[in-house]
Amino acid sequence: MEYMYKLFYNLNGEKERTKELQNRYNGQTTKKTKMDMKPIDQTNIFNIYYVPTENTMRLVSEVYKLDGELKLEDEKIPQVAKRHFLIELIASELFSTNEIEGVKSSKEEIVKTARNVLSKPEGKVNRVRFESVLYSYFSLSDDKLSVPDKVEDIRTIYDKITDGEIEKSSLPDGKLFRKEIAYVFGKDIGKEIHRGIYDEQKIIEKLNLLFGFMEEKECDIISIAIAHYYFGYIHPFYDGNGRTGRFISSIYLNESLSSLTAMSLAQGINFNKNKYYDAFHKTNQVSSQGELNYFVDSFLELLISGQKHLKEELESKSLLIKSGFDKIDNDDNISDEVDENIMGVLVQEHLFNRIGEGVGAKDLIDAEILGLSNQTIIKRFKSLEERGLVYQSKGRPLKYKLSESYLEN
Repeated sequence: MEYMYKLFYNLNGEKERTKELQNRYNGQTTKKTKMDMKPIDQTNIFNIYYVPTENTMRLVSEVYKLDGELKLEDEKIPQVAKRHFLIELIASELFSTNEIEGVKSSKEEIVKTARNVLSKPEGKVNRVRFESVLYSYFSLSDDKLSVPDKVEDIRTIYDKITDGEIEKSSLPDGKLFRKEIAYVFGKDIGKEIHRGIYDEQKIIEKLNLLFGFMEEKECDIISIAIAHYYFGYIHPFYDGNGRTGRFISSIYLNESLSSLTAMSLAQGINFNKNKYYDAFHKTNQVSSQGELNYFVDSFLELLISGQKHLKEELESKSLLIKSGFDKIDNDDNISDEVDENIMGVLVQEHLFNRIGEGVGAKDLIDAEILGLSNQTIIKRFKSLEERGLVYQSKGRPLKYKLSESYLEN
């Protein structure tokens, strides 16, 4: 089936267009909603609908297939490496969403903050940039977040995701959302391309329609794509709508898929920003007549792109770990299982935490990797150091790293 926005200008006048719209909207398989949209500078209001197609079902199947493959790859990653990979993943996710929104940040800055945040309970870290949003992403990865079901939840998510990153003049000035009108301008053309819902009461009404739609959940992923569009259409804040909308979509994705897939979305979008913006732009036009097929398909393709990238990352890291463990297994200088376990941890640290301080006895005890005392582990470290396998990277507390040349020989 051809997308309505493509067919629209090939139809001969208003009569043919109306007939085509009615045929699609009243089709037996059409997914209708109670939500509506009004294209900019148009008087017509269109009910939002979606027509299931073979192509969309193929994309949905691909998402589920890749989700299963991601989980299998994740199972191959050992405990220490998995922890560092999670930090890298969340840092990449946040860096990607910052890139999309034009927020200046460095991945190294985010990684350092993430390591600090992960090591301490919420509220126990000295207030630093990205602290709040990082706690939110860690909660997402641990399945600790519930989908929003009331407008107050949207504002709570917004506050956590945008904490400290919104100019004071652009913060919400209503009870929960913005009071005044908000305009969206095209990044390349500098022209107004969308106008958010106005005023705050209408924003709340539209968000409640969105909640009602998501409660139906006839097809999870397609519903999430539609909801993602409609949140962007409502545009409840002056700034930060994109970050908030993507995080909310990730929470919904995490309900039926893995957190790995949920956190693939922003990366997929970041790799294909123009496609993402184009999906919104074309769907907002009168030529789409309220049809969301193009947006749904684009959303799924972007998600798949993020999943594929993440799968490649996992496969690459799995091969690195296997190579490191094979080296340990064949090393005559490693005498027993305890040494193997310590070296295994140091290999993972070497591969995935190069900027870290190293590993100490307390780290191994806290991670419950070895059932040995602090003093015994330190003796083991010193023995490995004497054999040239590790070196002391820090004192008080003692920390060790893998010899720089170990994996190269």
